[in-house]
Amino acid sequence: AKRIVEFYLDGVKKDQKAVELPPGGQSEVSFLTPPRLKEGRIYRAEVRITGAPDPLAFDDRRFLTFEVRPALKVLLISDRIEEDAWYVAAALNPEPAPGAPRSFDLEILRPAEVAPRYRDGLRNLAAVFLLNVASLDDASWGLLNAYVHEGGGLVVGLGDRCAPAGYNGPMQLGEQVAPPGKGTTFGKIADVTHPLFSPYAAEFDAQFAVMPVYRYWKLQAPTGGGGRTLLTFADGAPALVERTFKGPRTGRVLLWAT
Repeated sequence: AKRIVEFYLDGVKKDQKAVELPPGGQSEVSFLTPPRLKEGRIYRAEVRITGAPDPLAFDDRRFLTFEVRPALKVLLISDRIEEDAWYVAAALNPEPAPGAPRSFDLEILRPAEVAPRYRDGLRNLAAVFLLNVASLDDASWGLLNAYVHEGGGLVVGLGDRCAPAGYNGPMQLGEQVAPPGKGTTFGKIADVTHPLFSPYAAEFDAQFAVMPVYRYWKLQAPTGGGGRTLLTFADGAPALVERTFKGPRTGRVLLWAT
């Protein structure tokens, strides 16, 4: 049956679209909120299905409320911005639909630019990504250490440029491992209840099992002290390690070994 789906915001109709509903099936319809909504304000949205008479009319209206927030500030640190940081930036902030706001406000810096730019601290950032960086100076490590102890989130993506001497204070890197033959894959998720995996744990397991890994850094498996392995490689070595820092807000570090 052909129906009309109407979108209302705070009781005012903003848009409508025609949709064909197959018997016993479903269809997807998307609406964009208007631009320049006020930050901090809570809005009430409503979706109505109209058209042909419906003998079960009570489920033809659905409601939701949402608060408008500013884009989350995220810092990407990389030696090779075009080769390493660009892919993460594109994943976090793909080109939005016309009129849609971006979810993240990204800044990309080279390692030497971090300490001068953030000498007063990183506390206003939602997350920091350290992507295949050879090494950081003491001032930058100090900023990151203070940041995670204040509740910040740090993601470390190791790569071919990383020098163990530049990480072995905070991270404890071993040697690079190149599994023979066609390499290895990721193994099982160690904690399917973790927020990274819980919505799609079964799908991730299937995808990880066929995802090739040709090189990785050997890590010390965390033992206590707020550290744990979230994901392994098929050979049992840690692939993704998390460490938490307790405080008024819990800080987290995620370390990818490849």
